[in-house]
Amino acid sequence: MDKDELKKTLREFLLTDCETDLTSLIGEERKLASDTLKELITEQKKELTDHTDKIISVLAVIYIDSGVDTQDPVQLMYRYIADAYLYKESGVCSKDDLLCGGLKNRYLFDLIEKVRFAKMQRESLRDTASYNRHIEKAISDMRNDLTVLFELQCTLEETESVLEKYLEYNINVNTARNWLKLNGLAKYEPFRSFLVKSKPQLLNLFKRGSIRPEALKYFIETKDVESIDLYMNTLAETAVETLEKASEMISSDVCFPFDEAFLLSAAKLFAAAPSDVDALIEPFLASEKEAAGNVLRLSEKLFAEDRLHADQLAQIGKAIEEHHVLAYDAANWLR
Repeated sequence: MDKDELKKTLREFLLTDCETDLTSLIGEERKLASDTLKELITEQKKELTDHTDKIISVLAVIYIDSGVDTQDPVQLMYRYIADAYLYKESGVCSKDDLLCGGLKNRYLFDLIEKVRFAKMQRESLRDTASYNRHIEKAISDMRNDLTVLFELQCTLEETESVLEKYLEYNINVNTARNWLKLNGLAKYEPFRSFLVKSKPQLLNLFKRGSIRPEALKYFIETKDVESIDLYMNTLAETAVETLEKASEMISSDVCFPFDEAFLLSAAKLFAAAPSDVDALIEPFLASEKEAAGNVLRLSEKLFAEDRLHADQLAQIGKAIEEHHVLAYDAANWLR
């Protein structure tokens, strides 16, 4: 039987009252059946939430003689989620109270064990780099487990203790890749609530230079004024030190309410030598954006710190006044 025919027959079995001899249908093509079942769940997850008993029947044939207890729906689905990398589609089990409850318990237990093992590794591995390599692997596994729990409608209260450890490990590893994957969990409401609770900690760490810009991705992309204001002030301070590092900040995968060209022009102005200020400041004087006014006011503050001669600073201040640039206001970054 080819894949299309198998898919058609499996779909009919899963979504209708028709009976099918699954053992004969699947035969030795268990890998093909597994892949086909994943496609069906991915394409029709909503419809299949009422037919998890049928899914379990298919899995019992796929995993026959594999060492899995085919009489245990939780063990079958737990194994299949891992084998088929079905974490994001595991919500197909959310309406089956027994199956859902069993999976929740299993994944919460797994997360607690990962945290316990990480603690043991912390005590046994004296080398921070070796520990962080272990933690980076744990982060990936924990993210998959958390995805399943959120798909199964777990609450913040049920997951908060492991989320705190998950965030702690991301802070330790502090790579762009892992921060971006962390932010991917923001599609789930409990994780968004957790991020909001964690915002003061993350902003403080970013202010101290301890974590990457990607750690603020959720807050900046949801136009959180405090986060954007901190980013822009940090960008200004970084540009004064080195434009190259400021450019690296701008190139991070974080979406702002203004484009990359605007940010780069601002960074160049913050880093400007006295002889270059007039040319670099002109586009912001001509702009109608209130965010441009913030750039000018922030530049004025930076230039006042002995970076320009008094007469040049006065000239900039006069230009700002003549163009009726508003006083600096964090909320202006969104205008």
